[in-house]
Amino acid sequence: MSSARGAWIAMGCVVALVSMFLLMPSLLMAISALSAGDVLNFPPEGVSLRWFLALLQNDEMRTALVNSFQVSLICTLLSVLAGTPASVALARTSWKIKPVIELFLFLPFIIPAVVTAVGFLTVYGEADLIGRPWALGIALSAFNLPFMMGAVMATVNRLDPNLEEAAASCGARPVERFLTVTLPAIMPGVVSGALLLFVLTFNEYVVSSFLVDVRSMTLPIEIFNQGRGVTSPIVAAASVLYLLISVVAIIGVDRLVGIESVFRSEH
Repeated sequence: MSSARGAWIAMGCVVALVSMFLLMPSLLMAISALSAGDVLNFPPEGVSLRWFLALLQNDEMRTALVNSFQVSLICTLLSVLAGTPASVALARTSWKIKPVIELFLFLPFIIPAVVTAVGFLTVYGEADLIGRPWALGIALSAFNLPFMMGAVMATVNRLDPNLEEAAASCGARPVERFLTVTLPAIMPGVVSGALLLFVLTFNEYVVSSFLVDVRSMTLPIEIFNQGRGVTSPIVAAASVLYLLISVVAIIGVDRLVGIESVFRSEH
């Protein structure tokens, strides 16, 4: 009994240390964002909310935040519309070329992001699409689509096919079966995939850095630009904003489908 208790204590200590290691950078950044000084440092020089107000009043940061929201929403919407039916079809198909199709769809996992970015830069440069938020959203949707499909396919593979067969025996057409039976059953996977896509797109830097201009900067690129040289605490305030957006997204998912359902859809 004592050895088992010692093992649990040791495991608890390891979990506590790992959790502290993961949370410490965010905690330090949040504390530094409250600095009353003009330079980002720790410990902060006094306590003030001035940099959160400065973040809202900074034209470049505000524009970059709006651009990031636009790009993330476009990417998420396109990925949900394209990835959900594609995932269901791919999970249900018995074609012999299914492995080839899966490899093609999941190529973004294999190809380095910078290679993809250069490819989009070439195409968008010829089409005069550099610096357009909607075009960047399309590019990031193609780049991040495997994440959406992975989340949905994990749920589809757990779905009981008897549900769809029962609906078909009742006279439901394929589209009706998908909308009334399949889609509600796989909704946790769709929501978790959409959440993942939104967060990934909101934080995307590599591909975005090739496809934006001075008028269409996204927030990660603007933070990087303002973080070079003497770093202002406004960068820390923007980082705290990132954390708040992620927390709000998680709370929204919990209210819509429940966090437990999302985690079950991934396993």
